[in-house]
Amino acid sequence: MAMFLDIPYSAVALAAVIPSILYFLGLFIQIDAYAARHDIKGLPAIELPSLKQTLKEGWYFIFVFALLVWMLLIMQREAVAPFYATALLLVLNQLSKHNRWGWKDVSDTLSSAAKLFAELIAILAGVGMLVGALSMTGLSGTIANDFINIAGGSVPLLLIMGR
Repeated sequence: MAMFLDIPYSAVALAAVIPSILYFLGLFIQIDAYAARHDIKGLPAIELPSLKQTLKEGWYFIFVFALLVWMLLIMQREAVAPFYATALLLVLNQLSKHNRWGWKDVSDTLSSAAKLFAELIAILAGVGMLVGALSMTGLSGTIANDFINIAGGSVPLLLIMGR
């Protein structure tokens, strides 16, 4: 979005603060209400990991997050920042004794990623055919107006048609 609008990423992030706060507030309220309805309790304080243990086992996440923020806000490299952060995360993960991957973990991850990409390719191919068909027939520019005419200007009917 920042590249498309040709504005700094910090401006995009600042514009997203209020919607994200509202989203997470709504999510928190839903989860809290669900937990209250079903009498779900949190972990006892004795079972929670200490801050020292958490930082000892996950120290590298701080560096990866710092790299990501630095590349987004200072360098303004929105397109490549996630790739560099992921590469750093994988390298630092191998330096950690607690979370180091073995060959089986790598194989399982690559297998899961391949399955996910196969599903995404199938979905995107279908969407691409629809977009291509609409573009080739010239309907892509008029389809919104056609739906409004079919619905007779009724917003509820238009919402049902779009579902």
